Amino acid sequence: MKISKTTEKRFSTPRCISYLLFSLLVFSVHNIPVDAQTDFEECGVFEMDPLGQCLLFYPEDASLGALIVDMGATAPPNPGSEGLLIGTQVDCVGICFPTSCVIGANFNPAGCNTTPSPQFIRGDCNNDLTFNLADAIYHLFSLFAAGPPPACYAACDMDIDDASNIGDSIAMLNLLFLNAPPPPDPYPSCGENPNPTQFLDCLNPICP
Repeated sequence: MKISKTTEKRFSTPRCISYLLFSLLVFSVHNIPVDAQTDFEECGVFEMDPLGQCLLFYPEDASLGALIVDMGATAPPNPGSEGLLIGTQVDCVGICFPTSCVIGANFNPAGCNTTPSPQFIRGDCNNDLTFNLADAIYHLFSLFAAGPPPACYAACDMDIDDASNIGDSIAMLNLLFLNAPPPPDPYPSCGENPNPTQFLDCLNPICP
């Protein structure tokens, strides 16, 4: 039987060896005892290995080394993709240099973005780093007299109900003149909003 050049190329020795090694890898990582598996959750970047053969994940923690990643039917990210990789880390056959693999992996490109939250002072509605009567007046003007909008709406939200309304102006006046309890943090100094469910804009906070 004569083998065509196409068939001969398809079953060339290097390709057969690569397929055999990959088969061994798949067999090995799916037959590892549970106690040999550890949860994996690390930020890092996908890059090709030094020989350009395998796409590997390089965690920010360099002590973990490069890892082969099994994402199942999901297409692997492009080289240079940064993000959060979550899966199960196991020992595996040392293909393309690594000795560890991450199986059942999910990759979130936005998982490691750490944009700092703006800082402000609760009640500082006019954005001058102090809380006083001018803030209540500024807020009332912005609501009812076509005054300029607050630079940081979150600072005007005294009752953290995710709205800027007359209730906040009243809360400011009560705090100033009726010895009302202080508002939620950040108060009376600059700080980040501890309420992750508050979505009011804070586009131009004066706090550092």
